[in-house]
Amino acid sequence: MEQALHVFEADRSAEYLNLGLSITVFLLALVGLYFLFREKASYEKRNQQMLLQMLAGFGAVIAFGISLGICYNIYMLQPIKIYKDSVSTSYGHVKFDELKAVYLQKLDQRSFVSPDIEISTSQVLYFEEKQKKSYLFSPDNYDVLTIVKTLRPMMDER
Repeated sequence: MEQALHVFEADRSAEYLNLGLSITVFLLALVGLYFLFREKASYEKRNQQMLLQMLAGFGAVIAFGISLGICYNIYMLQPIKIYKDSVSTSYGHVKFDELKAVYLQKLDQRSFVSPDIEISTSQVLYFEEKQKKSYLFSPDNYDVLTIVKTLRPMMDER
């Protein structure tokens, strides 16, 4: 395969922080379960101890599931590589001829209380293929403005 002209790495720092937090919660829940099952409860405290065991178990399962989801997200945050006639993402390799459009789409987050109030605005990178496939890339993970400024002139040459 030829050498990529431009490579845009994903910023995974927030994902690693969240992964560390979820693994910490998972381990704390396991330690809590160990001590809750180890301790013998009196007749009066038995129901309370069983409830705490269930809560710690549910917390461990939820934290483990969150950890798996974050690991998958980290796996999917691969670099975007731009070649002279194609672009490669975590979703696959696409030739410029197969791309219908690459643009920034503005996303507004509205207030739950009053929809007239705009809380935040961000622009996501939108790749649209001619086969009706589309991919979104977050500005939290990629420098989307630079990617569009680099990719559009290369697509216009084709």
